[in-house]
Amino acid sequence: MPQHTEQRSKDVLFALSEAGEYNVDLNRLQLQKLIYLFDVLALSWRHVGATPAFRPWYNGPYDSTIQNAVDALAFRGFVTVTHVSFRRTKNVEARYRLNEAGVAAVTELAANAAMAHDRQLFREIAREVDSRDWAKIKELVYAEPTYNRARSRTQIARLPVGNVIENLSWRLLNDVKAAFNVDRPSPMSPRTLVQVLFAILDEYRLSPESSVPKRD
Repeated sequence: MPQHTEQRSKDVLFALSEAGEYNVDLNRLQLQKLIYLFDVLALSWRHVGATPAFRPWYNGPYDSTIQNAVDALAFRGFVTVTHVSFRRTKNVEARYRLNEAGVAAVTELAANAAMAHDRQLFREIAREVDSRDWAKIKELVYAEPTYNRARSRTQIARLPVGNVIENLSWRLLNDVKAAFNVDRPSPMSPRTLVQVLFAILDEYRLSPESSVPKRD
């Protein structure tokens, strides 16, 4: 399995694990969007940016290695695929959830401290998405500043979520964190930064000026 697909396998396992805590089976687009939010927040959460992999696509940011990873995990017996249907040629609908082997794989991965740190970020993101409704995840991603800017430029270059200059969400959160930390004995927690970003996304997506394509 290619290295980036192998790395994405970890993200897929953690994404499905945390969605499963809310009894949610993710479809293909929801899986892409949950992992996109992880990539956007990685700089603020662990100070390590994700490799540029997502591109603006018809239904939001898309990384083909995520689909490759979930297909490989299903083939290897870690993920169960349900609700498979075909809209048209090369357009397959499906839902994904971890099976017993997948749950065990997550437990093993999370035994590593660095991996557990990533899993916690997925947990915080899933908590925020669930509090708003999983059906709203598309709106949330379309409101994310880095993707929103790229979409308005109609460009196909990879989204620079790992770049401290180009990741607009990181720049917003970094300014908030710097202001909060002035003359305070303890800095703003990473969990609070996640909550702040989702509050910003809510402000944008609920404004009259925002628009999300109806196609899904």
